[in-house]
Amino acid sequence: IQIRSGADRAVVRNNVVFSNQRRGIEIRGADAGRVVNNLVYANGTGGVQLQATRGSEVSGNTVYGNGENGVTVGGSAVPLGRLDRPHAAGEEVLDLWLGSIEASRSLLGGAVVEIAESGARHRVVADADSERGLLSILIEPPLGMALPRDSSVIDQTLSATGSRVQRNVVAANALGILVQANSLEGHVCGGNVVADGLPGLTPRCDSDILADPELVDPDGADDELGGPGFADDDFRLWQDTSPAVDLTPCSAELDVPLGSTDPNGWPDECPIDSGYHYFAVDGIDLGRGR
Repeated sequence: IQIRSGADRAVVRNNVVFSNQRRGIEIRGADAGRVVNNLVYANGTGGVQLQATRGSEVSGNTVYGNGENGVTVGGSAVPLGRLDRPHAAGEEVLDLWLGSIEASRSLLGGAVVEIAESGARHRVVADADSERGLLSILIEPPLGMALPRDSSVIDQTLSATGSRVQRNVVAANALGILVQANSLEGHVCGGNVVADGLPGLTPRCDSDILADPELVDPDGADDELGGPGFADDDFRLWQDTSPAVDLTPCSAELDVPLGSTDPNGWPDECPIDSGYHYFAVDGIDLGRGR
Protein backbone atom coordinates (compact mmCIF):
# COMPACT_ATOMS: atom_id res chain seq x y z
CA ILE A 1 0.00 0.00 0.00
CA GLN A 2 1.54 3.33 -1.06
CA ILE A 3 0.42 6.85 -0.21
CA ARG A 4 2.16 9.35 -2.50
CA SER A 5 2.26 13.07 -3.30
CA GLY A 6 -1.12 14.77 -3.37
CA ALA A 7 -2.70 12.41 -0.83
CA ASP A 8 -2.20 14.48 2.35
CA ARG A 9 -4.16 13.31 5.42
CA ALA A 10 -4.75 9.85 3.93
CA VAL A 11 -5.58 7.09 6.43
CA VAL A 12 -4.51 3.44 6.04
CA ARG A 13 -6.56 1.51 8.59
CA ASN A 14 -7.60 -2.07 9.34
CA ASN A 15 -5.62 -3.88 6.65
CA VAL A 16 -3.75 -7.17 6.66
CA VAL A 17 -0.71 -6.69 4.39
CA PHE A 18 1.53 -9.73 3.98
CA SER A 19 3.90 -11.69 1.72
CA ASN A 20 4.68 -8.87 -0.70
CA GLN A 21 8.05 -8.76 -2.43
CA ARG A 22 8.75 -5.25 -1.24
CA ARG A 23 7.54 -3.09 1.66
CA GLY A 24 4.08 -3.45 3.17
CA ILE A 25 2.93 0.19 3.66
CA GLU A 26 4.62 3.45 2.62
CA ILE A 27 3.79 7.11 3.00
CA ARG A 28 6.09 9.05 0.68
CA GLY A 29 5.67 12.65 -0.36
CA ALA A 30 2.33 13.17 1.43
CA ASP A 31 1.86 14.93 4.78
CA ALA A 32 -0.23 14.10 7.87
CA GLY A 33 -0.90 10.52 6.85
CA ARG A 34 -2.01 7.88 9.34
CA VAL A 35 -1.17 4.15 9.42
CA VAL A 36 -3.44 2.77 12.15
CA ASN A 37 -4.43 -0.75 13.24
CA ASN A 38 -2.82 -2.75 10.46
CA LEU A 39 -1.21 -6.18 10.52
CA VAL A 40 1.91 -5.99 8.34
CA TYR A 41 4.00 -9.13 8.08
CA ALA A 42 6.28 -11.33 5.97
CA ASN A 43 7.05 -8.56 3.44
CA GLY A 44 10.38 -8.62 1.63
CA THR A 45 11.92 -5.17 2.17
CA GLY A 46 10.31 -3.95 5.37
CA GLY A 47 7.03 -3.31 7.11
CA VAL A 48 6.10 0.40 7.25
CA GLN A 49 8.06 3.46 6.07
CA LEU A 50 7.49 7.21 6.33
CA GLN A 51 9.56 9.27 3.89
CA ALA A 52 9.40 12.87 2.66
CA THR A 53 6.45 13.58 4.95
CA ARG A 54 5.56 15.83 7.87
CA GLY A 55 3.28 15.03 10.78
CA SER A 56 2.49 11.41 9.83
CA GLU A 57 1.57 8.65 12.27
CA VAL A 58 2.18 4.91 12.69
CA SER A 59 0.07 3.71 15.63
CA GLY A 60 -1.48 0.52 16.93
CA ASN A 61 -0.02 -1.79 14.27
CA THR A 62 1.57 -5.21 14.52
CA VAL A 63 4.65 -5.41 12.28
CA TYR A 64 6.21 -8.87 12.18
CA GLY A 65 8.71 -10.95 10.24
CA ASN A 66 9.57 -8.44 7.51
CA GLY A 67 12.85 -8.70 5.64
CA GLU A 68 14.37 -5.38 6.70
CA ASN A 69 13.20 -2.79 9.24
CA GLY A 70 9.85 -3.18 10.89
CA VAL A 71 9.18 0.59 10.93
CA THR A 72 11.43 3.15 9.20
CA VAL A 73 11.02 6.89 9.70
CA GLY A 74 12.92 8.96 7.13
CA GLY A 75 14.79 8.14 3.94
CA SER A 76 18.39 7.34 3.15
CA ALA A 77 20.59 5.96 0.40
CA VAL A 78 19.80 2.55 -1.01
CA PRO A 79 22.62 -0.06 -0.78
CA LEU A 80 23.63 -1.42 -4.17
CA GLY A 81 26.72 -3.48 -3.47
CA ARG A 82 29.86 -3.93 -1.41
CA LEU A 83 33.36 -2.82 -2.37
CA ASP A 84 35.99 -5.55 -2.42
CA ARG A 85 39.02 -3.22 -2.11
CA PRO A 86 39.99 0.28 -0.89
CA HIS A 87 39.91 3.11 -3.42
CA ALA A 88 41.68 6.47 -3.80
CA ALA A 89 40.35 9.97 -4.35
CA GLY A 90 39.25 10.51 -7.94
CA GLU A 91 39.17 6.81 -8.76
CA GLU A 92 36.19 5.57 -10.72
CA VAL A 93 34.51 2.95 -8.58
CA LEU A 94 31.43 1.95 -10.51
CA ASP A 95 29.83 2.73 -13.84
CA LEU A 96 26.12 2.00 -13.76
CA TRP A 97 22.86 2.85 -15.45
CA LEU A 98 20.41 4.76 -13.24
CA GLY A 99 17.91 6.14 -15.73
CA SER A 100 16.87 9.74 -15.15
CA ILE A 101 17.63 9.91 -11.44
CA GLU A 102 18.21 13.43 -10.13
CA ALA A 103 20.53 12.60 -7.23
CA SER A 104 24.10 13.83 -7.50
CA ARG A 105 25.70 12.70 -4.24
CA SER A 106 25.68 9.60 -2.11
CA LEU A 107 27.66 7.76 0.54
CA LEU A 108 30.45 5.34 -0.23
CA GLY A 109 32.13 3.52 2.64
CA GLY A 110 31.66 6.61 4.80
CA ALA A 111 33.05 9.04 2.18
CA VAL A 112 31.03 11.45 0.05
CA VAL A 113 31.14 10.59 -3.65
CA GLU A 114 30.20 12.43 -6.81
CA ILE A 115 28.08 11.05 -9.60
CA ALA A 116 29.44 12.45 -12.85
CA GLU A 117 26.60 12.51 -15.38
CA SER A 118 26.95 11.83 -19.08
CA GLY A 119 23.49 11.59 -20.60
CA ALA A 120 21.63 9.24 -18.30
CA ARG A 121 24.71 7.27 -17.34
CA HIS A 122 26.32 8.04 -13.99
CA ARG A 123 29.85 7.31 -12.83
CA VAL A 124 30.42 6.94 -9.09
CA VAL A 125 33.75 8.60 -8.24
CA ALA A 126 35.21 8.95 -4.76
CA ASP A 127 36.30 12.44 -3.71
CA ALA A 128 38.28 11.22 -0.70
CA ASP A 129 40.25 8.12 0.20
CA SER A 130 37.98 5.48 1.70
CA GLU A 131 38.29 1.96 2.97
CA ARG A 132 36.29 -0.94 1.56
CA GLY A 133 32.69 -0.86 2.69
CA LEU A 134 29.08 -0.58 1.67
CA LEU A 135 28.40 1.18 -1.64
CA SER A 136 25.15 3.15 -1.55
CA ILE A 137 23.47 5.50 -3.96
CA LEU A 138 20.12 7.23 -3.80
CA ILE A 139 17.95 5.71 -6.54
CA GLU A 140 14.43 6.03 -5.16
CA PRO A 141 13.32 9.67 -4.76
CA PRO A 142 9.65 10.42 -3.93
CA LEU A 143 7.43 10.18 -7.00
CA GLY A 144 7.51 13.37 -9.04
CA MET A 145 10.11 15.03 -6.79
CA ALA A 146 13.34 16.24 -8.40
CA LEU A 147 16.01 16.09 -5.73
CA PRO A 148 18.43 19.04 -5.36
CA ARG A 149 22.11 18.49 -5.95
CA ASP A 150 23.35 19.36 -2.48
CA SER A 151 23.57 16.26 -0.28
CA SER A 152 22.40 18.04 2.87
CA VAL A 153 19.29 19.27 1.07
CA ILE A 154 18.62 15.78 -0.27
CA ASP A 155 18.81 14.48 3.29
CA GLN A 156 16.31 17.09 4.45
CA THR A 157 14.00 16.39 1.51
CA LEU A 158 13.69 12.72 2.45
CA SER A 159 13.03 13.37 6.15
CA ALA A 160 9.84 12.49 8.04
CA THR A 161 9.69 15.13 10.77
CA GLY A 162 6.95 15.46 13.37
CA SER A 163 6.14 11.75 13.20
CA ARG A 164 4.23 9.76 15.80
CA VAL A 165 5.16 6.07 16.28
CA GLN A 166 3.14 4.71 19.18
CA ARG A 167 1.48 1.56 20.52
CA ASN A 168 2.97 -0.74 17.89
CA VAL A 169 4.07 -4.35 18.32
CA VAL A 170 7.26 -4.95 16.32
CA ALA A 171 9.00 -8.34 16.27
CA ALA A 172 10.97 -10.85 14.15
CA ASN A 173 12.09 -8.20 11.63
CA ALA A 174 15.72 -7.66 10.64
CA LEU A 175 15.59 -4.47 12.76
CA GLY A 176 12.80 -2.98 14.85
CA ILE A 177 11.99 0.74 14.65
CA LEU A 178 14.56 2.97 12.91
CA VAL A 179 14.24 6.75 13.05
CA GLN A 180 16.81 8.30 10.72
CA ALA A 181 18.89 11.23 11.98
CA ASN A 182 17.12 13.55 9.52
CA SER A 183 13.74 12.71 11.12
CA LEU A 184 14.33 13.15 14.85
CA GLU A 185 12.79 16.64 14.95
CA GLY A 186 9.35 16.49 16.56
CA HIS A 187 9.32 12.69 16.76
CA VAL A 188 6.89 11.25 19.33
CA CYS A 189 7.13 7.67 20.61
CA GLY A 190 5.59 5.60 23.41
CA GLY A 191 3.72 2.39 24.07
CA ASN A 192 5.72 0.36 21.54
CA VAL A 193 6.76 -3.21 22.29
CA VAL A 194 9.83 -3.98 20.18
CA ALA A 195 11.70 -7.27 20.13
CA ASP A 196 14.11 -6.20 17.37
CA GLY A 197 15.67 -3.14 18.99
CA LEU A 198 15.83 0.60 18.32
CA PRO A 199 18.97 1.05 16.21
CA GLY A 200 20.97 4.19 15.56
CA LEU A 201 19.64 7.40 17.14
CA THR A 202 16.08 6.10 17.45
CA PRO A 203 14.60 7.52 20.68
CA ARG A 204 13.18 5.24 23.34
CA CYS A 205 10.34 6.68 25.42
CA ASP A 206 9.73 5.58 29.01
CA SER A 207 6.71 3.53 27.96
CA ASP A 208 8.51 1.76 25.09
CA ILE A 209 9.40 -1.82 26.01
CA LEU A 210 12.18 -3.87 24.40
CA ALA A 211 10.88 -7.41 24.82
CA ASP A 212 9.16 -10.32 23.13
CA PRO A 213 5.48 -9.29 22.75
CA GLU A 214 4.37 -12.92 23.23
CA LEU A 215 2.10 -13.31 20.25
CA VAL A 216 -0.11 -16.41 20.23
CA ASP A 217 1.16 -18.21 17.09
CA PRO A 218 2.35 -16.01 14.20
CA ASP A 219 3.12 -18.87 11.79
CA GLY A 220 0.14 -21.01 12.81
CA ALA A 221 -0.23 -24.73 13.10
CA ASP A 222 1.32 -25.26 9.66
CA ASP A 223 4.50 -23.38 10.68
CA GLU A 224 4.17 -21.22 7.54
CA LEU A 225 4.30 -17.45 7.98
CA GLY A 226 2.04 -15.78 5.42
CA GLY A 227 1.86 -17.23 1.93
CA PRO A 228 -0.82 -19.78 1.01
CA GLY A 229 -1.05 -20.95 4.62
CA PHE A 230 -1.81 -17.52 6.07
CA ALA A 231 -5.27 -18.34 7.45
CA ASP A 232 -4.00 -19.87 10.71
CA ASP A 233 -1.43 -17.12 11.47
CA ASP A 234 -2.44 -15.70 14.88
CA PHE A 235 -1.09 -12.34 16.10
CA ARG A 236 -3.24 -11.97 19.19
CA LEU A 237 -1.53 -11.44 22.55
CA TRP A 238 -1.26 -13.86 25.47
CA GLN A 239 -3.22 -11.79 27.96
CA ASP A 240 -1.53 -13.05 31.13
CA THR A 241 2.07 -12.58 30.03
CA SER A 242 2.39 -10.18 27.09
CA PRO A 243 4.04 -6.82 27.95
CA ALA A 244 1.85 -5.23 25.24
CA VAL A 245 -1.36 -5.82 27.22
CA ASP A 246 -2.77 -2.81 29.13
CA LEU A 247 0.30 -0.74 28.27
CA THR A 248 -1.20 2.69 27.51
CA PRO A 249 -3.61 4.60 29.79
CA CYS A 250 -6.73 6.02 28.18
CA SER A 251 -6.96 9.77 27.68
CA ALA A 252 -9.26 12.34 26.13
CA GLU A 253 -7.02 12.37 23.03
CA LEU A 254 -6.84 8.59 22.67
CA ASP A 255 -9.88 6.45 21.90
CA VAL A 256 -10.05 2.82 23.01
CA PRO A 257 -9.59 0.79 19.80
CA LEU A 258 -12.61 -1.25 18.76
CA GLY A 259 -11.64 -4.88 18.44
CA SER A 260 -9.60 -7.39 20.36
CA THR A 261 -6.08 -8.66 20.94
CA ASP A 262 -7.44 -11.44 23.18
CA PRO A 263 -7.41 -15.10 21.96
CA ASN A 264 -10.86 -15.44 23.56
CA GLY A 265 -12.20 -12.44 21.67
CA TRP A 266 -12.88 -10.12 24.58
CA PRO A 267 -12.89 -6.44 23.49
CA ASP A 268 -10.08 -4.18 24.60
CA GLU A 269 -10.73 -1.83 27.52
CA CYS A 270 -8.66 0.77 29.39
CA PRO A 271 -5.69 0.62 29.65
CA ILE A 272 -5.13 0.01 25.94
CA ASP A 273 -3.26 -2.96 24.44
CA SER A 274 -0.58 -2.21 21.83
CA GLY A 275 -0.67 -3.73 18.37
CA TYR A 276 -3.25 -4.79 15.84
CA HIS A 277 -6.81 -5.40 17.05
CA TYR A 278 -8.90 -8.09 15.33
CA PHE A 279 -12.40 -6.89 14.60
CA ALA A 280 -14.59 -9.91 15.37
CA VAL A 281 -15.49 -10.13 19.06
CA ASP A 282 -17.60 -13.15 19.92
CA GLY A 283 -18.87 -13.28 16.35
CA ILE A 284 -19.97 -9.63 16.27
CA ASP A 285 -18.62 -7.53 13.37
CA LEU A 286 -17.33 -4.34 14.97
CA GLY A 287 -16.44 -2.81 11.63
CA ARG A 288 -12.74 -2.39 12.36
CA GLY A 289 -9.77 -4.60 11.78
CA ARG A 290 -9.70 -8.12 10.45
